[in-house]
Amino acid sequence: MDTESAMEIIGSPSEIRVLYNNDPVWIQGVNGDIARVKFLETGAEGEVPVHDLVEADDRKKQ
Repeated sequence: MDTESAMEIIGSPSEIRVLYNNDPVWIQGVNGDIARVKFLETGAEGEVPVHDLVEADDRKKQ
């Protein structure tokens, strides 16, 4: 994923599923090439490279 896509996901009114190393995450913010994320399965928070994030194909509709 690129920084622009991550920013679009943050601003999206839809819930967009994002994965980091196959683990679901919530993007909390982006600073350059680093994303601040919350791991949904554990609740842990951390910083990861934006280019390691992957948008899953299944979007939830509102």
